[in-house]
Amino acid sequence: MKRVAVVGCSGSGKTTFVLRLGAATGLPVIHLDTHYWRRVGSPSADDWKTPHASLLEGERWIADGNYGNTLETRFAAADTIIDLDRSRFICLWRVVTRAIRYRGSARPDLNAGCPERLDPGHLGYLWNFPTRSRPRLETAMDKARSQGRTVVKLCSDRDADRYLAALSSTRPATR
Repeated sequence: MKRVAVVGCSGSGKTTFVLRLGAATGLPVIHLDTHYWRRVGSPSADDWKTPHASLLEGERWIADGNYGNTLETRFAAADTIIDLDRSRFICLWRVVTRAIRYRGSARPDLNAGCPERLDPGHLGYLWNFPTRSRPRLETAMDKARSQGRTVVKLCSDRDADRYLAALSSTRPATR
């Protein structure tokens, strides 16, 4: 495992998981949100492709984020794809509590000047993720699996804890 793409709905726990995965593997973490969101909003789909591709040029990384227009590029560059498949209720709870926690300020994985907010469009995306975004994600993961990529689905925090514990127990000690 050298190049890992972590995907899942907003609030699925991607940021927390990749930080723990980075600590367990020693791989550098790329929070795509940090590179995507700007004070003035988000880049166009075309303007995002070049910086996204340059982020994935390294030989070792963990990248978290969905960004459907670059998903296949990220999956093609990854050797492992980890899907955090949580219920919409868990995701909704986490997004709301995160918005309260960081209200008016930027989360650690966002740029300064990009304050956390809760808006109807994001809540709609989150609520409709299982029916609108998940099928496309599943199709992309099936394609990646057929191309020899490892695809791991983690459906709960307990699954994530077990996965990380198993990685930690098999990773050779470093000096």
